[in-house]
Amino acid sequence: MENLGIVEGFWARIEGRNVKLYRLARTGFNIKFENGKIIVELGGEEIRGEKPVTVSRSIVPEVDLLIGRETDLFSLSNTTSQVILVWGPPGIGKTSLVAKLIERVSGEQPVLWYRYTPGETSNSFRLKLRMFIENYIGYPLPDNPSNDDLVGVLDSYSSIVVIDDYHLLGDDIRKLIKWMFLKSIDTRYFIISRTRDPRLPYASGKIYSHYLSPLSIEYTRELVKTLYTLHRLAPSNNIVDYVVKTCKGIPLMCKGIVSLHARSRMKLEEAAKAILSSYYKGEVLEILDDAERDLVEMLAVARFALPLDVVCAALSSQGARCMKILARLQDLGIIEIQEEQVVLREFAYGIAGVMPRARRRSLVKKLAGHLYSHGSYKDKMLALDLLAEECMTRKAATIVAERLMTGSSWMLCCKEHYIEILEKLSNCSIESLYDAAAINIEKALMKYIAFGTEFDTAFRIFDEYLEALRVNTTLYARLAALYAGLLLKTRNIEKGRKLLKNAVEASRELPSRRKRLVAPTIYSTLTIERYLERDLAKALEYAELEAKAELELGDIVNYIMAKIHAATIYFYLGDITGLKRTINIISPLLSMQPRRLKSRISEYIHILTAWIDLGDSNYTEAIEKAQQYIENKEWNLFQQEAYLIQAISYYRMGKLREALQVVEKIINECDESSTDEDLVTCIIGDIAKGKEPEEWMINRLMPGFKKLLDIGK
Repeated sequence: MENLGIVEGFWARIEGRNVKLYRLARTGFNIKFENGKIIVELGGEEIRGEKPVTVSRSIVPEVDLLIGRETDLFSLSNTTSQVILVWGPPGIGKTSLVAKLIERVSGEQPVLWYRYTPGETSNSFRLKLRMFIENYIGYPLPDNPSNDDLVGVLDSYSSIVVIDDYHLLGDDIRKLIKWMFLKSIDTRYFIISRTRDPRLPYASGKIYSHYLSPLSIEYTRELVKTLYTLHRLAPSNNIVDYVVKTCKGIPLMCKGIVSLHARSRMKLEEAAKAILSSYYKGEVLEILDDAERDLVEMLAVARFALPLDVVCAALSSQGARCMKILARLQDLGIIEIQEEQVVLREFAYGIAGVMPRARRRSLVKKLAGHLYSHGSYKDKMLALDLLAEECMTRKAATIVAERLMTGSSWMLCCKEHYIEILEKLSNCSIESLYDAAAINIEKALMKYIAFGTEFDTAFRIFDEYLEALRVNTTLYARLAALYAGLLLKTRNIEKGRKLLKNAVEASRELPSRRKRLVAPTIYSTLTIERYLERDLAKALEYAELEAKAELELGDIVNYIMAKIHAATIYFYLGDITGLKRTINIISPLLSMQPRRLKSRISEYIHILTAWIDLGDSNYTEAIEKAQQYIENKEWNLFQQEAYLIQAISYYRMGKLREALQVVEKIINECDESSTDEDLVTCIIGDIAKGKEPEEWMINRLMPGFKKLLDIGK
């Protein structure tokens, strides 16, 4: 009726949705049948309809604006397939694309453009086919034509049949259309659908499936500028960029935002939000059931991708049921499955932006639990990041406290990102002092100690928050022991010993299961204390106890690190055999570790094997290994030790000039506060200069260094 001028259509905004309305364009009209034709009388003017009103879709829709689809048109124009399926999200431009294609290729061929009307069946579809053949093509049919008759006539005229909104069809119409595909020879079919119906006969070779993806950024920008121009407006680059970013390459969304912004007094952000909300709620989420909607919204919240196992766990659906949900969303073109990852298609990214805050927080809480429990190290990091974005500090602090409790090293996969997350959390409003303590102490460890040397800053944070953790005796005991070890390492001996005593006393109150969690840290700090007291035998005993305790907890990474501590003490004792034995135990475990951890552990092992070569008098090999360490850009913990290995090797080889050159790179002088490594360096420097080393320096040396230098008792 709109095409014939009986009514005129216009768009209006009603209850947050764009709705097309119609009003009469004529004060009166009549429609009647005469000899198989439809006659329309408009105010006395008679129009004999060659194209029946009841099949108005046989009139190919006019396309006013089609930007950025030449590649798609080329692909579709060059396929020889009899059936072309064009599918994709709502508003992507499927109808416009097919209309433009038919405009180019149809010539004089008759075109039936069929769009489903609710309630239609295969019988009503057959009736429309018959009317199209009799009234449009002009071919007389028998009273009760068979399906073969209908297909035969369509073939004889090389007809084009377009099935629009195919996804809405009932099973009976789909069955008939499928039969027609397989039966037809010269009729071409275009299917326009939101879904890729898996029941279509793709194996027949007749169907070409084409997913219509969102427009590229460049074409989206061109479309937006053109739309504003049609409204006689010249928008700024900022306005264009905002619309481009918001509409995600969906032409319908672009048109809606520009139209609403241009025709109303709404601010651009308000217009965009209104269209976004209308599109996602009305066109996307409305067609999903609860489980499907949960998944799509979870993907949007999780930044568009999740591991397959996490998805199924979060949906509380496993096996066939989970795959059925995923298959349906994949057929709708909303998701893709890529290498065990469920990925949200780009057009749906904006769902997170129109989601109510309470709903988003609920999904984040649910999702974070599954990501942390079932995911990889990076998934654990994503869980924390999602919680940090929403300032859900209670849940985040629980995860952080668990890591502090066990000393697990999962966060090393993405240390910079982890520090950023901790910064976000510490800047949130945290009601619980316990939660604030866990988050800030973790930040102190990660930012200022583990990957930095800002000990004073870290120690101030420990002093401020440690007592707040006493409500959790296990966590307090572990962190008190850890802090005590840090204090001892930085020569805060009295404070460190006092805190270690507190940690030991607190651990005695714990049940045996909890004591096991704290034991490795206490043993580690006792190792440091005994080392500082020069009781190397006892230090070695505690290091081995630490390794055993970590192994009982099943933490292989911390077990390796404890064994490295033991290996270092074997070296200080001059027991190269014990050092070799320990390295041989942990080396096979290296391949089991993630890449970043493997690199860190390899750094320790590399420098220790260089000491082994030195202890075995393999001086050339030791120098080469030390040089390899110096040249490795990823390694920097033991640069001084690498130079020291070279200096000792040159000294033992009698190359005093070369030894002195190395010494001068790393130290100038020594005093009572110097480390053991510094003392060795100073002694070599003195000998190379022809000076006699001071007696106190030689007496301070540990047995391993005395043995390497062949000096002292």
